[in-house]
Amino acid sequence: MKDKTLKDFLTSNWWYEQAGIYYHGRFYWLEGYHDSHDGLVHFEIRSYPCVKDERDNCHGFIGKDEIIKGFRYDLHIIMKVDTIDDLQPYFLKAKPFEGKSFMEIKDELVFADEGRPILEEECKE
Repeated sequence: MKDKTLKDFLTSNWWYEQAGIYYHGRFYWLEGYHDSHDGLVHFEIRSYPCVKDERDNCHGFIGKDEIIKGFRYDLHIIMKVDTIDDLQPYFLKAKPFEGKSFMEIKDELVFADEGRPILEEECKE
């Protein structure tokens, strides 16, 4: 990871909240949450192309007032597990990043904190 350590990422609370990852021109939105209706932890990974601004910086978070014609995302993972602890091993084995696992791309990705643009130099593929 270019802007966080692997340990910081793996021990953060995104497993039951949200995280954004930028990799090869796409934002990957990771979200885990506990559903009180079924008692399970739900986890999804979606991706979509980054949105560039006038400075050629990429943005992965689109505000409610920003409507992009034809905008769509790809759903890579949707799962339900019993506990939050069950998410991490599954995530680390899955290959949602262009057929690669998180560990295979960890040195190339950028952790995208909400609202922070990915600078042009970070967008280089």
